[in-house]
Amino acid sequence: MVDLTISEAMIGNQYLPGDTIRSGAKEFYDELLKRHEITKEQLQHNILYYSFKTDRFTAIMEQAVDSLNVLSAELDKK
Repeated sequence: MVDLTISEAMIGNQYLPGDTIRSGAKEFYDELLKRHEITKEQLQHNILYYSFKTDRFTAIMEQAVDSLNVLSAELDKK
């Protein structure tokens, strides 16, 4: 979730609305999937699965936010 959130932020900062986002975002998502050795379908399945288990999904997202805050603090030190 950390990598997915970072990818979403990068996409939002680098691409214009519309078709450009879709074509540019594909590169980010392809790299994310490759890095984690999962398929697009597996990612979608997991997101759907956890969308029905809101307590668990909330816990996962809280951990992701904590990790992102640590990364942000480390970048701020540099």
